[in-house]
Amino acid sequence: QRVYMEDIILVPIGGELYRLEVTATGPSFALQTVHGTQVVDLGEEIVLDIDGLGGSDITVYVMELSKTDPSRGAEVRISFTAETPPPAVVQNTQDIPVVDSVSDTGSAGAKVTVIREFEGGYAFPITLNAAFRGSCLFRYEVDKKNRVEDYYENGDTLVVQANNGFRIWSSNANAVKIQIIGGSRSAELEIGRPGQVLVQDISWVRDREADKYKLVVTEVD
Repeated sequence: QRVYMEDIILVPIGGELYRLEVTATGPSFALQTVHGTQVVDLGEEIVLDIDGLGGSDITVYVMELSKTDPSRGAEVRISFTAETPPPAVVQNTQDIPVVDSVSDTGSAGAKVTVIREFEGGYAFPITLNAAFRGSCLFRYEVDKKNRVEDYYENGDTLVVQANNGFRIWSSNANAVKIQIIGGSRSAELEIGRPGQVLVQDISWVRDREADKYKLVVTEVD
């Protein structure tokens, strides 16, 4: 995955989340860990003991970076041991809206639902898995750009990833089953009625009152 300065990588080990911060993406790649800064050059890899208990928890390989323009980020591959769940990359959260409370995320009368499995101290990229069990015209928009529309039938599937969220539009809400995955967590969204035209925003917000990041589903008129 491509990462940028100030991105956070969370590594879950033994029930704990270990925080790695990207501190450089050029001319070398650097991660700040609890054991100090680890530097990896282009085309090289480093094995990290994250929890300090010995052994190798993850391996970081730098696939691509710019030696002259760090703003382009770095393409890295993180491999993990069988005992270590996949790390979650947490992007710089400056683009995530801050609200006084979750009720502020929707207009008057809009239905807002918090996905409880995705609620905590960090926001991270999420993946949308759509499985179609009937005919449906389906449109999606990733991070408020790149709108795509297609016609799907029973047995079709769709997988897309976003940093901050999606807007999805379905001509037959009951025909599609949506699962959200990210940060070693998953949740299924409620399925609408047969023939229902349903538009939803699935996005991160920063709830100032609760002092948490929350992934919320907002029905759009």
